[in-house]
Amino acid sequence: SIEGKDTLRIAKVYSMYGNNYFNQGQNDSAYYYFLKSEKLFTKLKDSLSLGKNYIDKAYAQMYESDYTGSELSSIQALGYYRNFNDRLSEYLAFNLIGISSNELKNYDNALIYHKKALDYVNKYEEISNSKLHFRASTYNNLGYVYQNLNNHKKAVNNFRLGLKEKNLLQDAPYIYSAIVDNLAYSKFKLKDYSDLPNLFFEALKNREKNKLFS
Repeated sequence: SIEGKDTLRIAKVYSMYGNNYFNQGQNDSAYYYFLKSEKLFTKLKDSLSLGKNYIDKAYAQMYESDYTGSELSSIQALGYYRNFNDRLSEYLAFNLIGISSNELKNYDNALIYHKKALDYVNKYEEISNSKLHFRASTYNNLGYVYQNLNNHKKAVNNFRLGLKEKNLLQDAPYIYSAIVDNLAYSKFKLKDYSDLPNLFFEALKNREKNKLFS
């Protein structure tokens, strides 16, 4: 690609490098290559690729606890994806903004964007039918924000809604375990000891069974 001066292919290779490093947990290297691909996609005015690149970069930033950067990258991604009706990618951007806002203790903004994400799950089948269980994940995220607001009643309501998703345990045990653990914590804070400590033990059992500690 370099010999042929094919800028688009070079940009895509940089993006592939970035994703490869991200999958290996090497977020610094991933971020470096996402920046390199971003510069080339910008030069080419490739809006769709830029949107994906910003999402990829936002994930790398989030896992390095750069929540301000992750939020900004997600907002930039939204600006491109809205021109292409890529609903799943818009959902991912809303979700990342919600998570970043929560970590930055901007809880009102976190609720706004997680609710936007939930609207997309409920509205678009390509998101709601995914075996990644985006609806359950979003209810868990909403519940977690309410936990931080010390509103454990609303937190419990959201966690229970998340657990209603069919085949959640089979398809996404990591999400199921997180919701059960969070539900148990909020019930404990409400001094509602029904099903406790069994819920904590259930979450632990599923994590051990599926090796979800890494």
